[in-house]
Parts: sequence; structure tokens; C-alpha cells
Amino acid sequence: MSVIENGRRQLEQYSLENIYNANETGLFFRLGPDKTLASKSDTAKGCKRDKQRLTILFACNATGSCKLKPLVIGKSKRPRCLTNVNLNTLPVQYSSNAKAWMTGEKWKDWLKWFDQQCTEPTLLLADNCPAHVDSTELHLTNVKVHYLPPNTTFHSSLYLVILVLFIALKHIIRNCLCLNGLGKLIMVRQLHL
Repeated sequence: MSVIENGRRQLEQYSLENIYNANETGLFFRLGPDKTLASKSDTAKGCKRDKQRLTILFACNATGSCKLKPLVIGKSKRPRCLTNVNLNTLPVQYSSNAKAWMTGEKWKDWLKWFDQQCTEPTLLLADNCPAHVDSTELHLTNVKVHYLPPNTTFHSSLYLVILVLFIALKHIIRNCLCLNGLGKLIMVRQLHL
């Protein structure tokens, strides 16, 4: 049996509302524009590119009717912009590690959280990222994780829904940073996904 036939058989066991896709992306939130409006006669000086990043995990179901709270992974345990903010009231989940990357432990924690959110059998499609470690030891009750073969993420229609969410988030962040002018991450309260 081929990988495609096996995948189709697994998908047929679930309704579209119970098939989810999860994908993470890096967001360099302080990265300035790479082009300028300077004319040829003006001298535009270059600057070192700021590589401060966040990793954001998006997940939604196949119909797009259920978009889960994004998981944002940053470097600081408690960023200054969130000093007096109750993290439970944010429209995102926040976590941290030294490089702001998704790790196996963060993936397992998120899977446990996702399993608690699901009330009926659910299929989660995930790419083959090294951080997406085997979840069989977690004994998830409602979620079955299916890892996609290499180089097939973009062919998934669920990926397009996640891509639209990311583009919307990117525009919100850039607009807020431009309005603020200080490079501080002030958009957290303005997110309504």
C-alpha cells in the first residue's frame, strides 16, 4: 500500500471539522525593510539586520471554522512588553526558550494542550520537522498525529489556510511596529484570530 493510499484511508475516518493541520513559522519582528524609497542621488546607508525572532505555531481545522490559539515562542520568559499583563488573557499562548525555536518538549506540551481541547477523535497533520518528535508515549486520548512525508506540506490545502493566517498576522505586526516606531512588540492585545 502506498503512502498516499494509507493517508487517504486515515482521512476518511474523520470529518473535516476534526482534521487539523499545525505548522510553525519564524517571524523576524524587528527586521526592517530590505528596500528604500531613496532616489539615486540620495545616499542610503545600510545597517545591520536585526535577527530578533519569534516562532509561531498555527493550527486550524480543514474547514477553517476552528482556528486554535497560536503558540508564540520567544526568547524571554517574561518580555518587558508583557510585564503587567496576565498571560492567560492573551489571544495567544506564550512560551520561551533560549533561541525562540520549537523544540521537542514544546511540541509535546502543545500536543497535550491540544488533546485537552478536543472532545472527539481528531486527526492532526504535521510536517516532518525535527522538533515534531514521536508522540506515542504521551498516550493522547482524542488526537492522532500523522506526520506528512518530506516535501509535501505545501501540497496540503490546510497549509494554505495557515498561510493566510500568517500573512494576516504579519501585516498586523508590521502596522503596529510602524505606528509605534520604537520597535516594541505592542500588537499582542490587537490580535483577534
